[in-house]
Amino acid sequence: MKKLLACVLALILIGCAALAEIDLSSLSYEELVALRQQVDATLWASEEWQEVEVPAGVYIIGEDIPAGRYVLSFTGSSIGPVNVYPTKEAYIENGFDTIVQEYLNPGDKINLLVDDGQYLELIGASNTYLFAPYTGAALGFK
Repeated sequence: MKKLLACVLALILIGCAALAEIDLSSLSYEELVALRQQVDATLWASEEWQEVEVPAGVYIIGEDIPAGRYVLSFTGSSIGPVNVYPTKEAYIENGFDTIVQEYLNPGDKINLLVDDGQYLELIGASNTYLFAPYTGAALGFK
């Protein structure tokens, strides 16, 4: 009986600690950025997320966006260029050694496989893109 009571009390205390508010004001800018990247990576790895809206910009795979296979949908109103470069140098050279070079129309979707260290360029100041988990071609494989 004492063990059961001790377990219940321990669970209550752990639950209270989990609900406690976290004070982030004492963290430095670098620590906050690292924490945000950790939270983002954990959310993207979660099986619960369905899609993430990403604005136009340049992203480093493995730092800004986790490596992996995605379904990329274009939700902008004009053409949405998508480029993937193998390295920073290839991105700076703008077009040399491009792994992916696509021009998406509104509503278009592509399967996108990106690896750590690659540079993803989503073009268009007012364009947005949706990243969703790749679920496969549903061909009946187990």
